[in-house]
Amino acid sequence: MTDVTYPIEMVRGVPVVRAPEEIDITSAAALREALLQAAVQGQPVIVDMAQTQFCDTAGIHALVLARRAKP
Repeated sequence: MTDVTYPIEMVRGVPVVRAPEEIDITSAAALREALLQAAVQGQPVIVDMAQTQFCDTAGIHALVLARRAKP
């Protein structure tokens, strides 16, 4: 596990988490934590994947778990 964090940026009142260039087993947990933290207020979260070039099953799993989480 790495010590990578993903900052949450507010854009017009909506939390935006910028995903890394590669989402894999080493970055998926940190991304999931950022998404869960951003969703704490119960509002939708935008995941900016514009720079993402690769996403393995760990990344997909992190995105799905964060989507299913209840605040």
